[in-house]
Formats: sequence, structure tokens, C-alpha cells
Amino acid sequence: FKKLWEFKNISYDRYIRTTDDYHIETVQKIFKELYDKGYIYKGEYKGKYCTPCESFWTESQLDENGCCPECHREVTEAKEEAYFFKMSPFADRIEKLLTETDYLQPKTRAVELVNNFIKPGLEDLCVSRTTFKWGIPVTFDDKHVVYVWIDALSNYISALGFWNDKYNDYENFWPADVHMVAKDIMRFHAIIWPAMLMALEQPLPKHLAVHGWITFNGQKMSKSLGNVVDPFILGERYGADAIRYHILREMALGADSSFSNEIMINRINSDLANGLGNLVSRTVAMVTKYFGGTLPAEREEGEFDSELIDEALALREKVNEFMDKTQINNALAEIFKVVSRANKYIDETAPWVLGKDETKKARLASVLYNLLEAIRIASTLLSNFMPSTMPKVWEQIGAKESDISYENAGKFGVLPQDVTVKKGEIIFPRIDVVKELKDVITLGIAMVTEGSIGLVNRFNMIDEDHESVKDYTPGFNTLSEASHEEEKVLLFNVVYELNIARNLLKCRPWKQTQVMTKELDFQYSLVKAFYLYMGFLGLQGFSDESIYRLFFKKQRLNLWRQKTNY
Repeated sequence: FKKLWEFKNISYDRYIRTTDDYHIETVQKIFKELYDKGYIYKGEYKGKYCTPCESFWTESQLDENGCCPECHREVTEAKEEAYFFKMSPFADRIEKLLTETDYLQPKTRAVELVNNFIKPGLEDLCVSRTTFKWGIPVTFDDKHVVYVWIDALSNYISALGFWNDKYNDYENFWPADVHMVAKDIMRFHAIIWPAMLMALEQPLPKHLAVHGWITFNGQKMSKSLGNVVDPFILGERYGADAIRYHILREMALGADSSFSNEIMINRINSDLANGLGNLVSRTVAMVTKYFGGTLPAEREEGEFDSELIDEALALREKVNEFMDKTQINNALAEIFKVVSRANKYIDETAPWVLGKDETKKARLASVLYNLLEAIRIASTLLSNFMPSTMPKVWEQIGAKESDISYENAGKFGVLPQDVTVKKGEIIFPRIDVVKELKDVITLGIAMVTEGSIGLVNRFNMIDEDHESVKDYTPGFNTLSEASHEEEKVLLFNVVYELNIARNLLKCRPWKQTQVMTKELDFQYSLVKAFYLYMGFLGLQGFSDESIYRLFFKKQRLNLWRQKTNY
């Protein structure tokens, strides 16, 4: 996570572990305080118990056979002494918090929480266990350790120094303006966390923003399905800023966002390459071509100026409004409306025509200056979303550090009248979709091939006359009579299957042969599906026979099954 955050330019103040000494101190004090106030009491926890795993499970957590979801062995009815946190005293306050205030964002989630958890009656929360010893000890009862939520949720304030001597930031930063969580843990943060803070008589976060999942082609990403996407690989290929922008632009607060190579490449091309990148390149190129890189001071106003200027001046407040609502995608959409308006302004004013008329130099200078200012405002507001790329824009348009302050994002006319631009590299090159997908597939083939070699050799499932799967690395042929759009669709399908195959080969615990049950056949099917796609697209080097010989020799599979008792 630390490496990924650095790679993606995501800053954080502290990296928190709930095993830190200062956190343990805070949790123990909170637990004791809630107990002294009468909100925590000793009772009995009842549930389905798995002896090998030493774990309790609820009825809904059991597998399809009513067994332990971890080891799939039988469970028994059992009970255990435990402490509980009283939830019912806070039910009315929490319901009003969710339904009558803007605490929860989006507010549409409130009905779900109230109807499913509050209306039926809030159940008291089990907050300690005795059947295991890992965890934070309860100071006044050494048989018990603190269980899950009082431990986990307290880290938000223990990291600020609440009831510990490690830090002294609680008064400065709490309550948080926005507390952001994923939808699968919304209930704990919208009900349990407020109840804990209410019991402690501490302020609540001003807002709880609930985001959805990034899905892959509509499915939740999962290692077991193999449809996870490696953010390092994406970032190295497309740039961290492009990935940041794509995710933030596509995800509406509260809703899931479907990731696919097609969606991402189209977004990069439409917004970043054709939109912002094209605007910067055209503007800087025209200042260089018509004025040698430095604008003259003389100006002439004209038609269409006020529309662009007014829209640019209104942008900062529109972005602020959406950011206050944690509607990041809408904030970005507003910024790119100004980018689109600036590109349209170029078509409306036709600088290439003005450049041919010596009497229109002042008018041309005004047009280009207005474009530079629109770029400055848009790029200033984009800098938090794309922190690596925007400084390159500022360098090209001649903006100094003082020009790109938040305060100046609400002003027009900040750049010097005689500003000097500096032509540079293309900010966001346009991606050739078909060429890009072919490159991605070629890379993926190498990864899958490498993983496949280890897999087939490990279980002796390769014929003696096939020393290496690398003999089957394909090359590309021209697709047979497929239109450009059909070609793209087919390639996207290959990338999808390839990603699954690669991740399955990378993520599965092949050494743990005893746990490989039905999933093995599923994995082989996906690998086969991938290679069949290769043949379907007219790629050299693969045939049904070679796939069969390499991956589906029944006698080899049966031999492996005998060896592993599968």
C-alpha cells in the first residue's frame, strides 16, 4: 500500500496499525469508559462454533452446506462469555441523523439502513471474546480481548492522539469534515461508529461519504475470480495521473464504477488527449507560430470572449459546491466543460484566419491570452486530481507558482499580458485503441506463458516432446475481414479473458494442493478460453490440438489427481 500510494501520488499523514502501542492505550481507555458509563455489560455470545478454526459464525455466514466458511468442516452450537455494547439507547438519534441531516452522502442510503437495521430494533454489539488471545486485552477482565469494532473504529481518533500521549492533533482535526468509506462497511460507520461517539460524548464526523466498488466488466473484483487489475501495471503504461482521473471521473458517489480497458482508453482519449491535451498543444503552438512565443501587450476584445471568460470565472465555485457534496465526478465534469468551451472558442474565433491579417494581431493576441487563462484556471483546479501532469501544463503556458494559487483560480487576467510560453511534449498523447490492445495482449501472453510453464511442469502435465510452452508464443496476423469496430470488440474480449487467466495463474496457492478442489477445472477452462480466443482472432501458433496437448491431457490430469488425492 505504501508503494502504491507513493506511485499514485496519494498523500497521507500517518500509516496506522491497530497493533501500535498508542492505539492499544486508547482502545483500552475507551472500553473502560463505556463500561463505567453502563454502555458495556457482560453477557453470553451464542452461535455456530468451528473447533478447528476456533471461530464463531452466524447462520448467514456458513457455507452452502451449513459448514464453516473457512475450513468447510461441521460446526456445533456453542456459547461463550462476552461483553456487549448497548446500541438501543442511540437508535432514535441515529435515525434522525441519517434521515433529517446531510450527514450521510448519498442520502439515498439512509432508507436502506433505517429499514434494515434500526426499525427492526438495534441489536447489542458483541465487543469481546474469550476463545482466542490475539487482540487488545480488556484491562479489568484478563480473560477477554476487545473484539473488532471498538478496536477497529477507534483508530480514526487514536491516530490524532485521543486519550494517548503519542499525538496532539485531536482538537485540530476532529470532527472530520468528511469520513469516506466503502459501501460494504457503511453500516458499521453509519450506525456503530456514531453510537460509540455519542456514548463517549464526542462530536461526530460532519459527513459520512459512501463510495461504491470499482468493478471489472460489471463484476466485483476478486482474487478467486482472477479479475483483479494491477494498478502498478496500469500506471506504468498510462501514467498515474490518467488512472487517477479515470477512476475519479467514472465513479459517482454511492454507485459502482465498472472498469474495463475500453472505458479507460476511451476516457483518456476523449477528455485528456482530445480535450485538455489538444487545447494546451494548439494554444501554445499558435502563440509560438504567430508571436514567437511571447504575446504582445496590445489587445482587442471581440465576439465570444465574454462567454468563455464568464464560464471560466464561475468554475471555481461550481467545483467547490460539488466537492462539498463529495461529488468528485461532477466537479471534474464542470472543469472539462470549460476545457470544451475553450476548444469551441478556438473554432469560433479561428485564430489561423486572424493570423493571416496583420491588422488583426491585437485581436489574435486577445484570443490566445483568453485561451491561456482558461487553461490556467482549469489546470489549477485539476492539480489535486492530476498532480504530476499539471506542472507540465503550467510550464508550457508560462504560469508562475503564484499564478496557480487557489485564490487566483477565481480570477481572470492573472497571467502577464506579455506572457511567454514554452512548447513542450504532448501532455496526453492519443492512444491508438487497436494497436494498444495488441500490445497489451502481447505483454499478457508473456505473463500467462511464464505462469503456465511453471504450472504444467509442476504437475507433470506436459508431453516429453514439448520442452517449453514458449514454443507456442503467437505473433499477430491481420484479422480476417473484420471491421475496425468488430476488431476492437474482439480485442477487448481477449484482454478480459487474458486478465483473468493471468491473475488466476499468479494468485492461486499452487503449493497448497489439498485446497485445490473444483477451482482447478475452472482455472483450466479460463486458460483454455483465452487461448481459443487467440485462435479465433487469427493469431499464429495456436491450435485446438496444441491447447489440448499442453493443458488437457486426461492421463496427465488423472495422474496428478492420483498423486494429490484430488
